[in-house]
Amino acid sequence: MKNMLSFIFIFLLSSSVYAESFPVPVTQITEIYDTYDVYIPYECGPSNDDSFGLDTFIGLALGVGVVNTIGIGAGSGHEVAKVLGGLTGGSLANSSRTNTCYSTSKKRKFVEYENCAFYSGIKMCTRNDYKREFITVHKY
Repeated sequence: MKNMLSFIFIFLLSSSVYAESFPVPVTQITEIYDTYDVYIPYECGPSNDDSFGLDTFIGLALGVGVVNTIGIGAGSGHEVAKVLGGLTGGSLANSSRTNTCYSTSKKRKFVEYENCAFYSGIKMCTRNDYKREFITVHKY
């Protein structure tokens, strides 16, 4: 086992010693972009559904709370005022709903450059965040 590891180490060392490295001029540079969607919200108009949502419930509670705090009416009149205040608050909250629609737009973001060169009829490329004049080729 020890001899095998020694052989592998010597082989790897010798192969890197005989490797030639030389620059090859870049002949083609391509800009690489990433495309993504951007969602832009806008109001489509009032919502026409008569559902009883959280906003309606909060408006109802606020309407009752305002009447209770101000102290409108006395006896059964106070109860009627609370009911009317709750209905008014709920109605205002429900009618203030709007539909939100979204338009989409495509945006492009620069990512990197693909620098390519030809050596012995083979196209070799590397990606970098800058334009290169040369690519280093390693010949074994």
